[in-house]
Amino acid sequence: MKVKPISTFSWRRLAAIVLDILFINIAYFGSMWIRFDFRYSLIPYQLSTELIKLAPLFTVLALALYWVFKLYQSLAAYVGFPEIVRSFLANLLFVFVQFATMRLTLYGIWIPKGFYLIEFFLLFTGVTAHRFLYRFQQLMERTLQKTVNDDNSIPTLIVGAGEAGRTLIHEMNVSEKVRNNVVALIDDDATKHGRTIEGVKIYGGREQIEEVVHQFGIQEIIVAL
Repeated sequence: MKVKPISTFSWRRLAAIVLDILFINIAYFGSMWIRFDFRYSLIPYQLSTELIKLAPLFTVLALALYWVFKLYQSLAAYVGFPEIVRSFLANLLFVFVQFATMRLTLYGIWIPKGFYLIEFFLLFTGVTAHRFLYRFQQLMERTLQKTVNDDNSIPTLIVGAGEAGRTLIHEMNVSEKVRNNVVALIDDDATKHGRTIEGVKIYGGREQIEEVVHQFGIQEIIVAL
C-alpha cells in the first residue's frame, strides 16, 4: 500500500496551528503578566492556579473558532484583508466567550478587565501577523530574484491603474513563473498621475505611452481595464 505524502499546504496548515497554539498561550499568560506590571509575583495565587487549569480549554476553544472562521483554509500566498477581518472577528468572539466562561467558573475571584483587552490585542496581532509571513517571504524572494536576474526580466507597462491593474502587479510580484517586471503604469485619470500602486508609478495618460516605452525599454504592454 502506498503512503500518500503530506502536501505542502497540509504542512503549512499544521505549522499555522502550532504557531496559533503558541500565540494563544503567550497572549493568555502574557496579558496577565502585563496587567500586573510585568511581575508574576503580584498575581494572586488562586487566580494563577485557575488560569493554568483553564489554559487547555481556552486553547482548544480558540483553535475551534479559528477553524470555524476559516483561518486554516486560506492559501498562504493569497492572504489579505479578508483574513484580517476573520481573525479580528474570531479573536473578538473568543474573548467574549472566555469572559463569560471565567465569570461562571471563577466566581468570586477578581479578574482585572484590562486582561481581556490586552489579550485581544496580543492575540489579534500575533495570529494575524504570522499568516502574512509566507506572503512577505515570497515578495522578498521575488524582488531579490528580479534584482539578481534583471537581464532576464521583461520590462512591462500596464495601461489601467485600477483594481485590475493592482491585481496584475500583485500576481506578477508573487508568482515564481512570471518574468514580467512592471515598471510603469498609465491611466487617463489625471488625479492618479504621479501616484503609485504596489510601488509602481503612474506616469500619465495614454499620450505618455510612447515616451514611457522608450524611457524604460518596455517589451510588453498589458491593458487592464
